[in-house]
Amino acid sequence: SMLAILILAFTAVNPNFLSAFNLYNFWMQNEYRIVMIIGLSFIVLGGEIDLSLGYQISLVGVLMGKMFSLGVPTYICLASGLLTGILCGLLNGSLVAVVGIPSFIVTLITQKLFQGLSYLISGGMMYSDIPDSILGISSLNNGMFTSSHIVVIISLLIFGGIFSSTVAGKNILAMGYDERVLAQNGIGVKRYKCMIYVIGSILFFFASLILLSRQGLAVSNMGVGMELDGLFAVCIAGGGGLLI
Repeated sequence: SMLAILILAFTAVNPNFLSAFNLYNFWMQNEYRIVMIIGLSFIVLGGEIDLSLGYQISLVGVLMGKMFSLGVPTYICLASGLLTGILCGLLNGSLVAVVGIPSFIVTLITQKLFQGLSYLISGGMMYSDIPDSILGISSLNNGMFTSSHIVVIISLLIFGGIFSSTVAGKNILAMGYDERVLAQNGIGVKRYKCMIYVIGSILFFFASLILLSRQGLAVSNMGVGMELDGLFAVCIAGGGGLLI
């Protein structure tokens, strides 16, 4: 695959590319991207696309950041961020599945909607009053294993488990190949389309949380461009072939 070729090329240029230190450093610097890519993979493997994820991450992060700055209890901030992410996913999924608008157009429109909401909430301000409990998610102060590591590992295990061992995973793959196969077998295509967007948005919430923990502040451009990173990574890994 292209991914294997790129890895071999980088290793040939620099033999230390696959060293334990480099791999761990890559993991640490890109945990939020890894979680985001896993979320996007659910959508891409289901035959759809999401161009709004960057501002979903921004919207969720800014909302939590502002609530933190107002002294709202942490658990309420997290619940509000998660609920906001789920609503974003439901909006995208409903417009694609129920209304029947192509996902490229839907998520391009909702990208601007989420962008506007993010700037409306922040007013162009940045929020740095992040609780220590949130900053500690990606902190190495207590050793080499952080809470963000656990989030990434669980996300990978869930992703692998769903697509290798569950009917839902096989149906999502079948939908990505040809959604008419599901419809002919009486399986609710609309339900699965909404499902992949909600799952993706839940993982985008966790990506936003890790990013917020890592940079220690919330600002309206914190997720900008991440959709391009995600699409590039998913396509390099081979999932992009299902979009054709």
